[in-house]
Amino acid sequence: MCLNCGNMYHIADDENDAVGLVGGGAVAAALPTYSPHQVANYLTNGYWQDVNFQPHKFDVSTGGTITYSLTGIEDAGKWFARKAFEAWSAVTGLNFVEQNSASSDIIFQDHRPGAFAGVSLKAPGIISQATVNISTSWYAGDENDLHSYSFQTYLHEIGHALGLGHAGNYNGTVSSDDLVFANDSWQMSVMSYLSQTENSNVNADLAYTLTPMIADILAVQKMYGKPTNVNGGNTVWGFGSNAQGPASKFTELSGGSIGSAMTVFDTGGVDTFDFSNSSAHQRIDLRQGAISNVLDYNKGNLVVGYKGNLVVAFGTLIENAKGGSGNDVLIGNLKGNHLSGGNGNDVLNGGDGFDRLVGGNGNDRLLGGNGNDELTGGAGADTLIGGFGFDTAFYKSTTTRVDIDLLTNRAAGAALGDKLSGIEGLVGGSGHDLLRGNGAANKLVGNNGNDLLVGRGGNDNLFGGLGNDSLHGEVGNDRLFGGIGNDKLNGGFGADKLYGDMGSDVLDGGAGNDWLVGGLGDDKLTGGVGADHLNGGAGIDTAYYSTATTRVDIDLLANRTAGAASGDTLLDIEGLVGGSGHDLLRGDGGANKLVGNNGNDLLVGRGGNDVLYGGFAHDSLHGEIGNDRLFGGNGIDKLYGGLGADWLYGGQQNDILIGGGGQDRFYFDDGKDVIKDFRAGEGDSIYIDDVLTGGKSVRELLSSKASVVNGDVHIDFGNGDKLIIEDVSDKMSLVDDILFY
Repeated sequence: MCLNCGNMYHIADDENDAVGLVGGGAVAAALPTYSPHQVANYLTNGYWQDVNFQPHKFDVSTGGTITYSLTGIEDAGKWFARKAFEAWSAVTGLNFVEQNSASSDIIFQDHRPGAFAGVSLKAPGIISQATVNISTSWYAGDENDLHSYSFQTYLHEIGHALGLGHAGNYNGTVSSDDLVFANDSWQMSVMSYLSQTENSNVNADLAYTLTPMIADILAVQKMYGKPTNVNGGNTVWGFGSNAQGPASKFTELSGGSIGSAMTVFDTGGVDTFDFSNSSAHQRIDLRQGAISNVLDYNKGNLVVGYKGNLVVAFGTLIENAKGGSGNDVLIGNLKGNHLSGGNGNDVLNGGDGFDRLVGGNGNDRLLGGNGNDELTGGAGADTLIGGFGFDTAFYKSTTTRVDIDLLTNRAAGAALGDKLSGIEGLVGGSGHDLLRGNGAANKLVGNNGNDLLVGRGGNDNLFGGLGNDSLHGEVGNDRLFGGIGNDKLNGGFGADKLYGDMGSDVLDGGAGNDWLVGGLGDDKLTGGVGADHLNGGAGIDTAYYSTATTRVDIDLLANRTAGAASGDTLLDIEGLVGGSGHDLLRGDGGANKLVGNNGNDLLVGRGGNDVLYGGFAHDSLHGEIGNDRLFGGNGIDKLYGGLGADWLYGGQQNDILIGGGGQDRFYFDDGKDVIKDFRAGEGDSIYIDDVLTGGKSVRELLSSKASVVNGDVHIDFGNGDKLIIEDVSDKMSLVDDILFY
């Protein structure tokens, strides 16, 4: 120690190599355990008070410049000094500028024995100049080696030059009586005289520090401000590091019984801890102030992992972490983290934030924590615990059937052996998956494959994805998205929204006021009970009222719905299917398909080339304008073609067929049908089922089976089947107008 005129202080670190308790004493158990902030305060203030000197610093602020001179020292010393300044710059943001001037802020020497630093003050608490002396014999044998106590000495002495004291009331030598706090070691501060293994209160292996440590960073930022411009991009720490300063060499310099240690300080970007090439059982903790165990070395035939060699500085937020092939523990922070366990039986804990956890191979345990998390167990029998928030279990990489029931906690198929709790969402893979929700609001995603998704209770969101999927909302106000493929969507109870998307889909809203959108393709839409909105979208889409027992009254031209369809709104609908009531279905100016089903129905095609099916009972079909096709079905039906070249099929029982204007076709195969307006030789034609002809030609049929009764031609096929063509008195005039089919 040297005081010169009251304004010079000499920190004599040269005695006993500045390491270890004199006499090998133990750290007193009664000492308090200090937090990094308390240690930082001791480095900047407490130490100087203990040695009766005032706290001091250079008069520069955040981003300021401090000059240094290496003139007169050996090249090896210059290399150490420059690397050490890189390390200090990476945590302070200060610009350390080398210049060959005796007036530089920090002067380096190597001509005196040992290692020490001294400062002179130009005003109370303000450094005029600092001197650092590290002899050449100090680093002999360690030249150009960052993984050495020699490099750590340069970090230490520059810390003194910047205004930091020691981590305890020692200078040159240390005994247990000099210690201030129980956890004094290099793990806390590069200004400590104790290695990690010389303090039994510290759970860490011996390691040389590559950076200022957590308390040093707090202390120096307290004096010079916190930088915002260091490691501000997407920084990788560990394997493939692009970090500033010596920290980028962390994995390269570890590998022996003495490891490397560092504290990570980062100011922005999406950052990653990558320790994926390690085979030890690692603990990777992303929380501020946390201490991790990473990397490994070979000890004989054993792989041994390091303890306590990685620290996260306060104010540093690391987003992602990758484990290796061991049984790793990965712990997230308050940010949204992406944690990847790799091989091994890993434990991943997301903590706060919206996290993505990927277990990898092995029997992993994933805990989402707070936030809406995504959990992927990977291969193995995994435990997925969502925690608070809306959490989703992912099985996207599976190629065989995933079978999960969140209500019964059942997992089978590609998910066999997995245990899920606190999970609200499921994402399947490329197999034909069966995903079932519970009483909560679930999100089920089938992805590729022909999937079956069942929401059960709650307001669920179901996404079929690629494939011919079947989606069932069941109870609750659900949203169903078919995706690509010919899908079947059933809303169930509640006010549901169904979107068919691409493909020819079948949508059934179920009970409640539902919203159905067919999307691309020829879709079938059933609103069900309630006031529903049916939007067919692109394609030829049909609104179904098959379950209605009372009259369905719909006019597509006037956008009118009544009767059993009362309250429904229809958009881009080309087809209508009635129920068992006496339905009134009317088309618009486009090509419509109208199906009466049961009941005495009235179907009106209006404009366009329409197709009308009466169904069962006594129906009345009116094609009106266009080339229409009318099918009476089973019952006593009346078919009116209207204008255009129409095709009329009476069907079973006794039907009346009126072609109207145009060259019409009349089809007969059953019952007693009457054609009211046949125009022989004018383009109308009659098609008779050849089963009825007995192999005769048309001329033979007319000769043997036809007769003229009261000016009408009667063709009697026997067994009650008869076709009457009114207002045709010459039966043989029909020879060229009748065809068989």
